[in-house]
Amino acid sequence: MDLSHIKAVLWDLDNTLYRFSDDFIDHCNQAAAQTFCQLKPDLCEHEARALAEESYQRYKFSGNVFLEKYGFSYAEYHFPFHERIDVADTVPDPDALSQLKMLTHLEHRVVTNASRHWAQRALAHVGLSDFFEAHHITVMEDVNFIPKARGKDMAEKACASLNLTAEEIAIVDDLQRNLIHPKEMGLTTILVHPHEEEGAAGDHIDYEAGDLKEVIEKLAA
Repeated sequence: MDLSHIKAVLWDLDNTLYRFSDDFIDHCNQAAAQTFCQLKPDLCEHEARALAEESYQRYKFSGNVFLEKYGFSYAEYHFPFHERIDVADTVPDPDALSQLKMLTHLEHRVVTNASRHWAQRALAHVGLSDFFEAHHITVMEDVNFIPKARGKDMAEKACASLNLTAEEIAIVDDLQRNLIHPKEMGLTTILVHPHEEEGAAGDHIDYEAGDLKEVIEKLAA
């Protein structure tokens, strides 16, 4: 696929610009359980952990079952949960920064369902904070906690900071569901590190890559 018309890239953060350790899911469930107990102090640790594990198995997200069961808003959960995640679980790619510098002719934005504090900590830990300017990071709290899979809000906000047409912008994500709305907007969608549980790439995926290096080489070409 020819990407020579692309002038800007919206980058997902987790599992796109870096990968996670093998313990990350377990640590996420632990962070979620601790957050549940903070929000609902009468909840025992064992039940909280069970809710987090059930939620991850059902939704690939540790918080849903608790939020649905006890009626808390996602906004109440968002910040304390992300505060508890350890950046040590991110696995830096030692070549990522040098590879990204091949794309200095393009504009870059980060769009993530995480919190701003997590995004800045993670980028610093993996050595990419100098490449992505702080005001070029769009997070959940910027768009009324509407995740990428449920609306165009995050992509629209990031695109609004670019004086470009939709056809000149690409978006890179590791989850197909996060690329449905950008495709509807006219962006070029690039799936990286595809998740097996999502199955084969759908019609809304323009380009599929096995790793970050492949994406960068394609955009650089």
